[in-house]
Amino acid sequence: MSVKALPFVKMPSISIENRIKNIETYNENGRCVKTTYRKIRDMFGRHGRPSENAIKNLVDKFKSTGSTNNIPTPIRVRPGRSAENIAAVSESVEQDPNLSIPRRSQQLGLSTMTTWRILRKDLSLKPYKVQLVQELKPADHYVRQTMDLLQTKFPDRVISRNSAVNWPPRSCDLTPLDYFLWGYVKDKVYADNPLTIEALKANIERAIREIEPQLCQNVITNFNKRIDVCRRTGGGHLNDIIFHL
Repeated sequence: MSVKALPFVKMPSISIENRIKNIETYNENGRCVKTTYRKIRDMFGRHGRPSENAIKNLVDKFKSTGSTNNIPTPIRVRPGRSAENIAAVSESVEQDPNLSIPRRSQQLGLSTMTTWRILRKDLSLKPYKVQLVQELKPADHYVRQTMDLLQTKFPDRVISRNSAVNWPPRSCDLTPLDYFLWGYVKDKVYADNPLTIEALKANIERAIREIEPQLCQNVITNFNKRIDVCRRTGGGHLNDIIFHL
């Protein structure tokens, strides 16, 4: 014998108008839940009507509140994120913004998670770590703060996308500093892994001084080749260019 699975029917949300009709039907039929359930079949259909338990809950809610509207669910306020604790964390951040969350939690007598929630959700603060880098990211060149500063200092002279002077296509492939100098100097500078700023500066100066005229001539020759390829490809990518010393 095979067993046929019955489909699940999702009970739709009852409108305020239909809730009122349920209450009226309930009162008109001797305040009997079972009778009300049978009477409202024509209103909702066989599978769309609320269950007897739903009718009973609606009647109980109407008796206790005098309304058929949903009762708002009270928002549970975590005691850890009280106004007093939020103010304490805010003051702590102002005094020492570099303090770690575990250390700050210990000083304030709060759990680490409570302190984290206050920082993120109440004060809208995020942890960050300062990193020293030797190069800018691609997006750093055209972020809003950078562009505003450049437009103020050099009005109508900024070479960038959507600026007065548009950035040439594939310009890094045609810039000797990009396709040669920076990588060449970097290899020389970090050959002995300098550990101090002074040693790093000395290595940079030495690497620049040691560049010979013939090497500069090779760079210019390679630049001319790049221009020729750029013309042939209509300004496309220079995938086949290899720099030879």
